[in-house]
Amino acid sequence: MYDLTEGAVLVVAQGVRDTVDSLDSATETTLRTFADAVAGLRGSGLPADKVQQVHEDLIDALVKARDARKSVLKAARCMAAILHRSTQRELDVGCPIPWAKITFAPSNNSTASSEDAT
Repeated sequence: MYDLTEGAVLVVAQGVRDTVDSLDSATETTLRTFADAVAGLRGSGLPADKVQQVHEDLIDALVKARDARKSVLKAARCMAAILHRSTQRELDVGCPIPWAKITFAPSNNSTASSEDAT
């Protein structure tokens, strides 16, 4: 069993929610920038390869934001599995927004499955 403090669990849970929200905000802003760039560059007379590079760079930024969000959620699942094997009492720490809250309860199971960490 792992010894986790309630304070640490609550801080980490809020950090996950804040990080996911920040990544969603970045994705939204990048999508708007992409749309603005497409609209602004249409009919500009710029060479097609220059416009293509702008498109590819913004798509790359979106892919990186998606991948970062996916990694944060994967880490959150791993941390939840750790929490299940801790001495911490049951806490209603919630889930990354906008999903409904969930409750984590310590497990009597001392072995972790690979599914718990993914």
